[in-house]
Amino acid sequence: MLMKNNWRGYLRKNKMAYLFLLPALLCLIGTVFIPICMAVKTSFFRDVFLSPLSQPFVGWDNYLSIFRDNLFWDSFWRSWYWTIGSVVLQFLVGFVAALVLNQQFVGRGIIRGLLIIPWVVPGTVTASIFSMLFTSTGLVNQLLIKMGLLDNFFPWLTNFGTAMPTLLLAHTWRGFPFYMIMMLAALQGIPDELYESAKIDGASALSCFLHITLPNIKGSIMVSTLLGVIWTYGYLDMIYIMTYGGPYYATYTQALYVYAKAFVKGDLGMASAGAVTLVLTMLLFSLLYLRSIRKSDIE
Repeated sequence: MLMKNNWRGYLRKNKMAYLFLLPALLCLIGTVFIPICMAVKTSFFRDVFLSPLSQPFVGWDNYLSIFRDNLFWDSFWRSWYWTIGSVVLQFLVGFVAALVLNQQFVGRGIIRGLLIIPWVVPGTVTASIFSMLFTSTGLVNQLLIKMGLLDNFFPWLTNFGTAMPTLLLAHTWRGFPFYMIMMLAALQGIPDELYESAKIDGASALSCFLHITLPNIKGSIMVSTLLGVIWTYGYLDMIYIMTYGGPYYATYTQALYVYAKAFVKGDLGMASAGAVTLVLTMLLFSLLYLRSIRKSDIE
């Protein structure tokens, strides 16, 4: 009874705060929670665009069908290649940029503003720009030929071995500012006194980096990389515009697999099963990732 009264008192005391949060909560429910519930429900039905009035309940058949589909597993593992490659490259470029921008030099504010531009530009625009740059007669091929590094025009986006690395390059250019901002904010939160004390004790620059910089920005690294994995795994725009999964499924990710099932095959049941699988994959990864972070902090 006492706990119930305390809870009522807490709600009464913070009533205004919850009223301000209510619009955001309603938007979240309408745009995230309800669509997820609808996707889960649809995944248990055979829902096809051509016969919307006939939607028989099929139970787990849609899930069993995609798990038997070799293309699904190819897209699943390729999604991890795409995700890990993107996050690692974006983080490394962003971290180096943050280390440089954390130093004092003339024009630092202007360069900071310019480096944020790739992140502000929509992914569709970035994809269109890089598609033009890496066409057979694009600027990249022309420059490489003039420099003597290529003899003929090379099909970067239609070659099985170079399509995914080209996509990773484009996605790295677009996504590194996020990590740059996160790391720069973390670096500026480290007290200068720690570095001054270390230098007085004779610590080298490498020792300061390993024992002061990295431990103090560990939390930002973990959070930013987790968000990066979640965002990148289901990302579709650049892949769809630049390669549409080709050539020969070389860039065919799980997000594109779901899209093709829904809007090419017209099978919303299979598409929903694939989408639910994608969400569960990210949920499981997030739980394991957070658990490993907690375990490392305890140790």
